[in-house]
Amino acid sequence: MDAISAREHVLIEKPLTLSSADARALIDKACEAGVCLGTVHPIRYYPSSQMGHSTVREGRLGRLSHVTGTLRWRRTQTRYDEASWRNTRGIDGGVLFNQAWHAIDLVRWRERLFES
Repeated sequence: MDAISAREHVLIEKPLTLSSADARALIDKACEAGVCLGTVHPIRYYPSSQMGHSTVREGRLGRLSHVTGTLRWRRTQTRYDEASWRNTRGIDGGVLFNQAWHAIDLVRWRERLFES
């Protein structure tokens, strides 16, 4: 909020916030200040994600009606032991906001292609 108040553009690592009310407040503040606010979507830039997106966008699979996202990541206990905030629903949003976010984003990114 301080950066937005200072009229700085802001890019936030996921999750944007842990609540829709907090997200709405950030978005409204950015709109009022006339600055850009975004969140990171790095998996969109993986070659396989780019290929899938362009395949759908170009209509090479015909008209799609459904998209499914699957998350097959495995995190070792060592990863969580390295930082106490990891996998804590109250601090990082837990698995939904921390890992599953990427699969959800890819589904939503492709879903927007159906709207055209």
